[in-house]
Amino acid sequence: MNNLLEVRSLHTLYGDSHILHGISFDIAPGQAVSLMGRNGMGKTTTLKSILGVVTPRSGQVRFQGKSSTPCPPGSACGAISPMSPKVAACSTICPCASTC
Repeated sequence: MNNLLEVRSLHTLYGDSHILHGISFDIAPGQAVSLMGRNGMGKTTTLKSILGVVTPRSGQVRFQGKSSTPCPPGSACGAISPMSPKVAACSTICPCASTC
């Protein structure tokens, strides 16, 4: 079975502050997941890194088996973002739906 989301060795920094230190996890289709922690523990940064709002320094994000690791600004590498309208409309809202 393929995972809906795969996150591997994600490192994200804000300036010199290393916020995420090698986060890795998988989410299977239909699996319920919660991200918990105290203030300042990296919950929001984790989500922003996965969605491409913040560019991770290193690591990989795969959504439905395709790389969605954010590209450096100004590049056109063809990665899909879970925030793209097509993915949001047909996959993120209902992960059980077939791919568009």
